[in-house]
Amino acid sequence: MQETIALYEERLSAAESLRYEHEQHISSLEAGLRSIKAGEGSRDSASQITLSATQIDNERLQEQLRHYSERCTKLEEKLEDARATLERDGHSYQDKIAQLRHDDGQRKRDLAAKTKEVEQLMKSEGLMRLRVEEIEEALRESTVALENTRAELEMLRAELAVNAFHRIMVILFTSQVEP
Repeated sequence: MQETIALYEERLSAAESLRYEHEQHISSLEAGLRSIKAGEGSRDSASQITLSATQIDNERLQEQLRHYSERCTKLEEKLEDARATLERDGHSYQDKIAQLRHDDGQRKRDLAAKTKEVEQLMKSEGLMRLRVEEIEEALRESTVALENTRAELEMLRAELAVNAFHRIMVILFTSQVEP
């Protein structure tokens, strides 16, 4: 878009300079015509030929001037349209960039929140694993203690049974011995 504007500005400048040159040439021809009219009372055929040639040149130059003026006007309109389009597009792109920046910021905030959440979950998971390991160790210790207690209980039962058997035997033996 900038290139198009630069090209239009370049063409506009060229047309303006050409118009200025033609206007200068017309002015000099008109001045020459006035001096010829003022300086010569009698016109001879060479003077009339020069005057006709000057008029033809003048008309041709005025036609070129009109043509370049029209061209210049059209280029100015195109340049103005290009500037308006550039400005409109510029605002549109600025709005899009602002929206993208906002969206990017939101994504970064979401990512930071999710990262923090993942870190907390990983920390919680680590704590839970430690707690599970502690509970498993306590369960193993309780199982060993339970087994030891059972074994001790079985041993005490066996001793109790042996002691009861001995008492019964003693009572039986003493009851048979005493008549």
